[in-house]
Amino acid sequence: EIYTLSLHDALPILRFVGIPMRANTTIASMDGGLFVCSPGALSDELKRAIDAIGEVRVIAAPNRFHHLFINEWREAFPDASVHVPKSLVSKRADLGDCHFLGDEAHPDYADAIGQQRMHGLPMLDETWFFHRPSKTLINSDLMHNMHDESSAFARSGWWMMGAWKRFGPSRVERWCTRDKPALTASLESALEWKFERALVAHGDVFESPDPRADVRAAWGWLLKD
Repeated sequence: EIYTLSLHDALPILRFVGIPMRANTTIASMDGGLFVCSPGALSDELKRAIDAIGEVRVIAAPNRFHHLFINEWREAFPDASVHVPKSLVSKRADLGDCHFLGDEAHPDYADAIGQQRMHGLPMLDETWFFHRPSKTLINSDLMHNMHDESSAFARSGWWMMGAWKRFGPSRVERWCTRDKPALTASLESALEWKFERALVAHGDVFESPDPRADVRAAWGWLLKD
């Protein structure tokens, strides 16, 4: 099973260039416990709900931005292994003792979850995951799917970024790409996964008759048919 928890109400401080953002935490089941991606604020109520699902065995900050609450999870689940981008340590020296995300999935979760480091966009240094049991792509900040936002200011911000009511990367990801061939290769590798839906950190779960084709279309400025 896989769960997406919306933490919008719990995280009113999350903003990007001043725009308030709804954030999601993904929790995926695997043999022996749970894999947590993009950990958000951890309340007592949320911890009890998670404990009822299973034991947290892996905590992952998938890029250089989704790390704010990781120490709350480390303290609450001390037996879990923690995985972060190596580049994150430059601003979070306290995470230097974590496992670093690379091109291959760590043995702690490799049986259930594949991974692909998305090269070419160092500002994010993001890793995508593929939950094999549910055939789900787990993306964080390289694609969005915003269709429901109560704040007019937030709606305007997403519209200006070219991501309001549109699945895929925003203009920000396009502007911040530094190595197009490297990112293209990463995308092509991820598209080899036979995923049937895509999760995003900001927005709704994306489901369609052919989500792999939709991901390819969303990156049409890089990928060729």
